[in-house]
Amino acid sequence: MAKQLSDLKTICKYHGWSDQTTAGLVQNTQFINDTLQILGTLAPWPEYRKVDGSVSCAATATTFASIAGTGSAITITFSAAHSYIVGDIIDVVGTGATTWDVLNVEIISTATLTITYAGTTQGTTRAGTVTKQIDNTGLTNTNLWRIGNLIRTNYSVPLDEISHEEWLIQKKYHQGTGSPYQYAVRRFVDAAGVIRHRLYIYPAPTSTQALYYTYQTYPKILSSDSDYTDWPDTRIYLLTEALRIRLAAVDRDSGGMALYNANFMNLVKKSMGDSRPSFRPFIATNQAVADWKMPLSRIEKTII
Repeated sequence: MAKQLSDLKTICKYHGWSDQTTAGLVQNTQFINDTLQILGTLAPWPEYRKVDGSVSCAATATTFASIAGTGSAITITFSAAHSYIVGDIIDVVGTGATTWDVLNVEIISTATLTITYAGTTQGTTRAGTVTKQIDNTGLTNTNLWRIGNLIRTNYSVPLDEISHEEWLIQKKYHQGTGSPYQYAVRRFVDAAGVIRHRLYIYPAPTSTQALYYTYQTYPKILSSDSDYTDWPDTRIYLLTEALRIRLAAVDRDSGGMALYNANFMNLVKKSMGDSRPSFRPFIATNQAVADWKMPLSRIEKTII
């Protein structure tokens, strides 16, 4: 099976990629990765739809040894390795100085013993405590594209999805606590250029809350000639045909529009014949509906 990057480059060369210089092969790699990403959007490929995402929302309080500012970056140093990740929303308290105590700041970078957030506060180095807020947490699944349904471990009805702006309004004006029934997901790019996803739940639970979610991934990015694509074996022919079509188009089909023709989309449809994607696996059980509104489309029942 032509699944290594080197094999896919050979296919491109056969179908017209004539530039075999170092720069040309770099562009060829980008062209192949672009094609894989476009294919991932043409149909709900089951290989990229997962049902085992899980996360625990928990408050994490850690005493730190020192805090110091350099320009617009504030760095906290711990005496041992920490568990904070980029995107965590934290409160810094207990420093004994109002210039260093801050609330609701987001971690922008981490190292083994340090975390950094954006700020302008300057002052004498202090010790204190960092606490990660319990109602939000980062999602770290590989190649995460988007989030589907989300449920609590003790509740089979999916939580209602709201926008991040709606979540902020809820948190600011209502500040409820208890079992969460709403969630928001924010997609952002961190300081290192990595795409991150952050999960926000409402109301804030009073203790650690385990959550499960469906999610969609995208094809793995290939970089080394020995890298293997995770595109399924049974549909390698589709990837080969996609490369051929894009190479035959004007300007090597820089936007990928050549794949949206009727003939190729028919091939895509046929390739889905043995697939049963299940991006929404959670089904409501026969239990009382909560006192918050739920669209009827979110409830699945069998009527006899």
